[in-house]
Amino acid sequence: MENQDELCDTTHATYTCFENNTKMTLCLRPLQQVHVTNWSLDGIAGLPEGGQLDMAQLGLKDELSMRVRVGRNLTTFPLPGAMTKAQRIEFEQTMLKAFALLVQDPAYGGAIHSLTPHADWKEVTGAAENPNLMTPEKYDALVKAHVMFKVCI
Repeated sequence: MENQDELCDTTHATYTCFENNTKMTLCLRPLQQVHVTNWSLDGIAGLPEGGQLDMAQLGLKDELSMRVRVGRNLTTFPLPGAMTKAQRIEFEQTMLKAFALLVQDPAYGGAIHSLTPHADWKEVTGAAENPNLMTPEKYDALVKAHVMFKVCI
């Protein structure tokens, strides 16, 4: 068999499979292409003049609602499935700072609706009330509008 190093100019690593003690050599090639994120909409067919996705210009007349879902963890917190109640509330407090900036910006606006009960909020933060806890009426309205998932308890 030819010398693996003569076949290509890459880095090689040999691993042993513990199940049957066989060896496997991986040929690790350097990355040839680099992904570049491009948020430009130039050249995309069907966009309104100026390239702005104005929902009213696209025919949507009703108010548009957007949910922000945080699916990744911050380095300070574990993944959501491994969080304690206290970590979840601390995570919510951390994200509130970023969300508050969006709410204050006229280009975004909106509101913050929390599901964390006052008692849990007080237990973790010491504050008597969760300032963003939505009312039951607001919750029901968001569920009816298909903006909020129905919480199963």
